Amino acid sequence: MNDQRRAKILAAVLAAVVVVYWGRSVVTNAVLAPIRRAQQQAATAARKLEELSVREIRLGADRRNLADWRQLSLPEDPLVAQRVYREWVENLARHCGFRDLVAAPGSRSEQKGRFVAVPVEVKAETDLQGLSRFLHLFDQAAILQRVAELKITSSGSQGNPRLTIVLKAEGLSLFRAGARQDLFPRTSLAAEVTESTAEVRVESSDGFPVGEVFVARIERELIRVTEVRKQVWSIARGIHGTQATAHPNGAVAELLPLRPELRDKDFDEYAAFLAASPFAIPTPPKTWNPRLLGVSDRKSAPGEEIRLAIRADGLNPDTGAPQFSLENAPAGMTIDPTGGELVWQTDPQLTPGEYTATVILSQSGQPDLRVQSVLKVTLALPNAAPVLTLPEKAVVILGQKFQLLPVVSDDGPSSQLNFSIEGEGPSGLQINSQTGQLTWTPAQSFRPGTFPVEIRVTDAGSEPKSTSRKISLEVQDDSAILTMFTGTVAKDDVREAWFRNKGTGEVMQLKVGQKLRAAEIEAEVVSIGERNLTLRDEKGLWSLKLSARASLRDRVLVEPSDPVAPSDPAAPSAPQR
Repeated sequence: MNDQRRAKILAAVLAAVVVVYWGRSVVTNAVLAPIRRAQQQAATAARKLEELSVREIRLGADRRNLADWRQLSLPEDPLVAQRVYREWVENLARHCGFRDLVAAPGSRSEQKGRFVAVPVEVKAETDLQGLSRFLHLFDQAAILQRVAELKITSSGSQGNPRLTIVLKAEGLSLFRAGARQDLFPRTSLAAEVTESTAEVRVESSDGFPVGEVFVARIERELIRVTEVRKQVWSIARGIHGTQATAHPNGAVAELLPLRPELRDKDFDEYAAFLAASPFAIPTPPKTWNPRLLGVSDRKSAPGEEIRLAIRADGLNPDTGAPQFSLENAPAGMTIDPTGGELVWQTDPQLTPGEYTATVILSQSGQPDLRVQSVLKVTLALPNAAPVLTLPEKAVVILGQKFQLLPVVSDDGPSSQLNFSIEGEGPSGLQINSQTGQLTWTPAQSFRPGTFPVEIRVTDAGSEPKSTSRKISLEVQDDSAILTMFTGTVAKDDVREAWFRNKGTGEVMQLKVGQKLRAAEIEAEVVSIGERNLTLRDEKGLWSLKLSARASLRDRVLVEPSDPVAPSDPAAPSAPQR
């Protein structure tokens, strides 16, 4: 075979290979690809079918659970649910012996279309046994509920101390749970029940389980119903730690449905827990701190009896009884050596003052124990009321400052007296609470008249005493400022000073030695010049000069009189201009 023929054969073989390869791709794309796509779609559909089957199984389980939960739910109406759940929690707490019980509804939280959380807040006092019984029955009850919060405060550290609890129970009210007015079925006893009764007759058994054992509550006793024959129940008494007691005709019996997995769990299983209370801690060693109580300073009057109940505190009772005695006590003061009663009948002739005594505490089993405390007794005469002196009346001039200082005496410090005006005095009248001085400057527009005022003074004695006096304040127009000095006239070498009252028009002609009276001013004419005159009163020598508008208020003190104590200390001071 020559090379040319060999080349043709190889070319034909190569062409055949190309044709076969190309044809295979065409066959694969045209025939096998649709088969593969169908296989993939079938696998995807099988997976989806399996997922839907799982979802349907889960949905069925959820439906069954939801149906069961609705059987355990509170009533659908939130208001009814809150009422019946609060009543049930409160009755359960009372059943378990809670004291000072307060059960109040909390704020509901709602998830629309699903459920409403119904809380009940309980505050009460109980012990570990009562709390354990409550939690045991609460946990066993076939209700959608939980203990959301629990705060426990123990009052002691020994044995079974009293506990103060704050508990928040929370029940669920599911949507479409159904309407009912009671949380669990109820009936009434149709006959009286004694402590030994093994069968009870009820008004109706409607709603209660038939053909199975269940638990019911009659007042504070739990019973196990083993058989129901229409209206007659066979019962086991006093279960879950309760006592079989008598119940009257008409007492309420209420179903207490228990979760199936907890029906056989009895409260007696908690005995070991109660015996090892977590709230009981070892007692620390006692530290004894002996001291005297009842020794307090006293105030009394000579002749009165003083009694004090003195006692010992912080003594170790195992080292003997307390012993009381006195040292440096005044004559006649005694103390009961075992009871601690101190008595002192003071002598009426005792000098007022301070008397002291030392009270001693000892113990028969502790020779070295000596606790002492100093008693101070102050004897003082009985407090007497202050003596207050006021004039019956005083004149007050419009526009002029009025001052009046009352005279007062007391058996105590004068600096501790307190003065006041009884009731409402005239407008603007003031009193100094420490000195009693009255001060008043009535305005020119104030209406003249007579105003009665009552002044009260109170001392600072242990039993304060007070005295009151009345004074009549006569408010007058200022006739002195209206009395004008109009001039002087000489007749037969005798001068006269002329005055005119602008208010009344009255004219006064005064000679030396005569007296001038206006408002509170009463002065004697001493000398009369051509354009002036001099006047004398108790304050001294005054000068008044003639001018166009000279009134009696324009006088000037030129020679004060010697300071002499006034004959009437309560007399008002003369107003000055």
